[in-house]
Amino acid sequence: MPALRRTQTTLRDEAPDWEPWVGFFLGCLKKQKDGLALRLDRERIARRDEDELSDLSRRVLAALRAQDRLTTAQLAALTGANRNTLKVRLRELVLAGRVRRHGAGDLVFVASATRRPLGATMPLRSGRGRSTR
Repeated sequence: MPALRRTQTTLRDEAPDWEPWVGFFLGCLKKQKDGLALRLDRERIARRDEDELSDLSRRVLAALRAQDRLTTAQLAALTGANRNTLKVRLRELVLAGRVRRHGAGDLVFVASATRRPLGATMPLRSGRGRSTR
């Protein structure tokens, strides 16, 4: 019998049994706390590793944190970067699991891959030519 039902059956008694429901509720809170702690740890690691990124990659991440979802064109306008260089940096960020890609055409990027496991990211299609940092 579920915890809530067990507690409900005793509510009309002189001494209702709150223990099953309280135990269930505290278990739910612990699960939420553990999930948030994991997300915070991932975010700390990601921010610590940002020192190794190029300036453009750091600006892209900052823009995505501020607005959550941006297209390649919007990111180019915000960062002032060459669109092809930006695509190379975005591909690196997607492969590193720092950014998620959504859609096709003028792609939409989402700030943090910490919301989804790394294996669920989709790499960008590689284009012609290489650009430098």
